[in-house]
Amino acid sequence: MTTHLCQVARHWIAAAALCLVAGASTAAPHYHLSLQTDGYAGTGWLDLQFNPGFDAAPATAVLSNFSGMLGSEPAQEEGGVSGALPGTLAFVNSTPFNDVFQSIQLGGVFEFDLDLTGSSSVFSVGLYGADMMTALGNPDPFTNSLAVFNLGQDNEIADPQRVSVASRSDVPEPASPWLLAVALGALGCVRRRC
Repeated sequence: MTTHLCQVARHWIAAAALCLVAGASTAAPHYHLSLQTDGYAGTGWLDLQFNPGFDAAPATAVLSNFSGMLGSEPAQEEGGVSGALPGTLAFVNSTPFNDVFQSIQLGGVFEFDLDLTGSSSVFSVGLYGADMMTALGNPDPFTNSLAVFNLGQDNEIADPQRVSVASRSDVPEPASPWLLAVALGALGCVRRRC
């Protein structure tokens, strides 16, 4: 009878541990974005913003693997941004406005990877002409963004002819392996006692 109870207890603990890990582990979205600027020529400006929503917890956006022709004008950065294109840019939602305004050569394709972690923040991509004021493409009339990626909500591609998401995958948060290790350790302790 005791052996049977131990087996039942092991199964219940294993099920509970897996539920704990599945419920507590969240995945950070990873995107590969492509921005088409064909039909335009000369200098333009790429506007990349990562701003907190209301009641936002700490969040980050990391832009990497950038490809495309940068312009000769230096980038303008504001807020919680570190790094420089074509290298890695890291945004934090520590201030109300976190922005990189990067000069580019229009007429080609720009691609990059975007990794988002946290919640209640918004990453947006905009495209402007040489005057830094004229929005290019078919942006959202309210935000002038071609694409908006909302942490914890649906994404919005305002101009799918200009911006496409080549791939999206969920990357497990670093805490997930630790939760699994704790759950397996608890299971091992119960199994040893029975």
